[in-house]
Amino acid sequence: MVFDRLVDDAALVASGVPAGEALRAYRAFAERPLAGRLRCPVSRFGELRRHLVPEDLIDLAVVADARTDALPGVLDGVRGEPRVRPVSVHVALPPDADQARAAAVAVARTPGDAPVFVGVRHRPGRRAALDRIAAARARGAPLGVEFPAEDAAEFVPACRDRDLPFTCTASRASPALLLRVLLLAARAPGDRAPFRPEAGGEPPAEPVPPNGPPDACGLLVDGVRGLDRDAAGAVRRVFVGFAVPDVAAFSARLDDLDLVRTCDNGEHLSP
Repeated sequence: MVFDRLVDDAALVASGVPAGEALRAYRAFAERPLAGRLRCPVSRFGELRRHLVPEDLIDLAVVADARTDALPGVLDGVRGEPRVRPVSVHVALPPDADQARAAAVAVARTPGDAPVFVGVRHRPGRRAALDRIAAARARGAPLGVEFPAEDAAEFVPACRDRDLPFTCTASRASPALLLRVLLLAARAPGDRAPFRPEAGGEPPAEPVPPNGPPDACGLLVDGVRGLDRDAAGAVRRVFVGFAVPDVAAFSARLDDLDLVRTCDNGEHLSP
């Protein structure tokens, strides 16, 4: 399934939700096939830890909101907590920094024993930053890229061209953004054809309103439904995660589109 373990819960990052409340919501969300990682800023791990229970075994995406040179020590502490599994690290480049230089510093300072996704911004130097990350990955560093889902039209083709895995962050619970990224990732590397809905080009970015999908979103739904198993597998080899601040609202809106297959109807056997 193209949606398997794709959606990350970013409530601890994007809002002031108390850790206990966020953890209860994530436990409920984790029962769903699309549930991915729980994202936790370094600064909130201690708070989160106080609300863990013995039965927890949570896949944790560690978000670096502290100095990158402090990350190895922080990760040692996270690894020492048996109720969580640190499965990725997410490091954002400074907003006003030269992207290429900042990427080189981030690559040099991040730990080499965990997948690290470097948050590149839509600023001058971004392509050079992607080149540096790709060069380090080619040397064996477990690196990928992160960017806002709203910038997917710029970043997804660039990541595909460089064979870079990526994750996205979304500021709102919009399934249309996710479907847009999925379809962009399904395009062949190097494909720069202009968007034509009937040809499956770059999809529109309109969010899905709470009362149901508009006709424009129907194009996205049809495009994702049209992905065969091979295409879905190719997409997921590069598209690692999609983080949203409200997984309950996002799941409800995605359910309205009837795209996520479940074991109840046997449709989980198709893409």
